[in-house]
Amino acid sequence: IFSFGVGAPSEELVSGIAKYGNGRAAYVRSGDRIEGVVMEMLQMALQPILTNVTVDWGSDLPIVPRPVPLELPPIFSGDVLNVFTFLKTVKSLPEKTEIVIKGTAASSPFCWTHTFTLNNIITGTTIHRLTANDIITSLQNTNHQNKDAIVSLSIKWNIASSHTSFI
Repeated sequence: IFSFGVGAPSEELVSGIAKYGNGRAAYVRSGDRIEGVVMEMLQMALQPILTNVTVDWGSDLPIVPRPVPLELPPIFSGDVLNVFTFLKTVKSLPEKTEIVIKGTAASSPFCWTHTFTLNNIITGTTIHRLTANDIITSLQNTNHQNKDAIVSLSIKWNIASSHTSFI
């Protein structure tokens, strides 16, 4: 679903409709011309998209089995895909590894492999807190049976959530 917000819409509503409809949202503010926004959305709707997206982290990485986002959205032409995961340990990692992104584009299978070196692993807390925050957000948006996982991550990384607060 491609949703449009015209004037001063509720961005949460317009974006939510697009997100849950596997589409995109666009906004036309007061005084803006609508034609360009409509043509951009139409062009996006007519292009093949990558659906049923999965990420294979490979068997040689000790990942925590909860990559982010939990459910990957369809990928439109020009989109950027950010995925995160935690490693259980950074000891004895292979020098190189690869991830494989698979999906379906225009009813045909698609596969992209990226090989990268692991000599620049980030071990500080900033990237970990960002990853934990994305995991918490994904868990909060899926269902309410994730309360224990949300609370655990929130406490471990000092991140407020729908089930926690810090004083």
